[in-house]
Amino acid sequence: MQTRKEPSLANLCRVYGVQTVYRDAFGKVRRPPTTSLLKVLKSLGAELEGLSDVARAYRARLAQLESRVIEPVIVLFDGTSSLPIKMKKCVGSKIVCRLRVEGEEKIREWVIYARSEEGFMLSAPFEIPFGYHKLEVEVGDSTYHSLIIAAPSKAYQSKGRVWGVFIPLYALHSRSSWGAGTYSDLLKLVKWASKVGASFVGTTPLLPFSPSSTFDPSPYLPSTRLFWNDFYVDLANNLKLLDERSREKLKKVMLAKRVEYEDIIRLKMQIAAKLAQKVLKSRDSIIVRYIKEHPELEEYVRFRAAKGAKQVEGFEKRVSQHLYLQALAHLQFEKVSRYAKQIGVSLYLDLPLGCSPEGYDAWRFSGLFVKDVSVGAPPDYFFPKGQNWGVNPLHPEKIREAGYGYFIECVRHHMRHAGYLRLDHIMALHRLYWIPKGARSDEGVYVKYRAEEFYAIICLESHRHRCVVVGENLGTVPSYVNKALRRHGLLGCYILQLNHPHTLQQIPHNTLAALNTHDMPTFKAYLSGLDIILRLKMGLINEQQAVEERKQRRQQIEELKRYLKDRGFLKQEHSLEELLAASLKLFALSKAKLLLINLEDLWLEEAVHNIPGTGAEAGNWRHRSKLSLERFMEDRRVRKLLKMVAEARSRA
Repeated sequence: MQTRKEPSLANLCRVYGVQTVYRDAFGKVRRPPTTSLLKVLKSLGAELEGLSDVARAYRARLAQLESRVIEPVIVLFDGTSSLPIKMKKCVGSKIVCRLRVEGEEKIREWVIYARSEEGFMLSAPFEIPFGYHKLEVEVGDSTYHSLIIAAPSKAYQSKGRVWGVFIPLYALHSRSSWGAGTYSDLLKLVKWASKVGASFVGTTPLLPFSPSSTFDPSPYLPSTRLFWNDFYVDLANNLKLLDERSREKLKKVMLAKRVEYEDIIRLKMQIAAKLAQKVLKSRDSIIVRYIKEHPELEEYVRFRAAKGAKQVEGFEKRVSQHLYLQALAHLQFEKVSRYAKQIGVSLYLDLPLGCSPEGYDAWRFSGLFVKDVSVGAPPDYFFPKGQNWGVNPLHPEKIREAGYGYFIECVRHHMRHAGYLRLDHIMALHRLYWIPKGARSDEGVYVKYRAEEFYAIICLESHRHRCVVVGENLGTVPSYVNKALRRHGLLGCYILQLNHPHTLQQIPHNTLAALNTHDMPTFKAYLSGLDIILRLKMGLINEQQAVEERKQRRQQIEELKRYLKDRGFLKQEHSLEELLAASLKLFALSKAKLLLINLEDLWLEEAVHNIPGTGAEAGNWRHRSKLSLERFMEDRRVRKLLKMVAEARSRA
């Protein structure tokens, strides 16, 4: 008699959406360690301690999945009304369906009878409009619930080929700002961008900093993705409230070569301490009215005040200061947003992959995050040891059971103001590289997510807010991710530094094209190899790897020059400025829908804002632009280059 084969670890991984094998950036097939697979499975809810528990855990998971009559989330694209129902033990049963359509008070109800043991597609007897709808299915004494996401299959599309400018707001500075940009500076930049013909203005995420004990200014590790950063509030009109000592400190901060976040925050808190109580007591204050209209601010600032408190004494005073600054931040940013829409310049905002494990979102939505795991990336050309980004992943099943409410709010928070929204690490919609606590970065495991459910939300919200979506598809990108971007109308990215010059004649139309990103060196720094020097200094590569990278860099630069010369963009004898102009013109004439220009490239700034894989020791996210806002707005080189870009884009 043939014995029944016991379920294997691979079987258990499959029913939990865990990959037991993957191909890395080098084309090498990798198999995660068994210990990593077991830890990740346990984090997902599998009841096991070791390999001896695999069979039991597998049967428990199958039973859990088979007990579902309907999935917790169902996606209906482009007017489809067929709902999948599993009815193994309900043949002949009466099924009562109730649908609460978003925006309707009356519940729509209909009755059917199950005639199949394996399940069937249930069609609603009416057209289901786009939106988030709550389905209730009653079978006998049991009731099952599902979120219906009815959405267009493609995200909102803009017309024509446009261009915009980019600079991190912290690096931007003006005569009136205190060593780092403010929302007032952003408004001035929007106004100037309109005059030079740009269609949008981009920056790095504008979200609150992580409240970690060691200050971390990374815009990609925020405390929350649901509020704006009050570091950027403009308090220049209240300078007289600073005492003489603080004014001296401010002078030093404004002359510093890098962004002195901690000093700027302390100075702004001093002013908030003097203004908050008075302003919050005034019933007619616009800030008080805003707080009443947005009660969610208070919970966030209380969390923040508690996180930053070293003593209980004076807690309510600190809450008032944070509440004042937070309301002011929202009011000032919304002023920028309104003005941008009014003059026809869009904001290009950035939604990071995750948030700080010590932050507000991780506390407020604690049940949705997996605490004993970090997100990162497997080994690649730039990081042969892999990367650990210190972000806790969202639990793929718990976010479904919660109806994706948190993710929807994160997207809406940005799309309310953005004409273009960049989604960091778009691969996360499909799968994420989980690194269990205690494991090395190259010992991670890929965990799958329900990508189509994420895309349905993104497509629906993008149409509601008329927002074009850009998916950051850089790094280790499976082919099915790029296919999904095309299928759903999201733009991908084409970055000069990451592509071989022979691909320049085929820059895809459904992309955002740029010479570099915030994680890469500026154009001049790329040519000089500054990033290679810094990565060698930080121990990310060894001397031999640095020699090889320099060789590859020289080859790539020579091939770029040859390509530009062969097509008449560049003279045989040329300057660095002419090489930049030729590269920008080539990109401006390309088929790419969006062209993003790093403003610092225009005056040949030699800088690296962030060295991925490093922390505070590298001074990441503290770079101050060489030119102030006032200086580059009047700079002839800048205006000449942007005029050339505008003319080339109009011909593209």
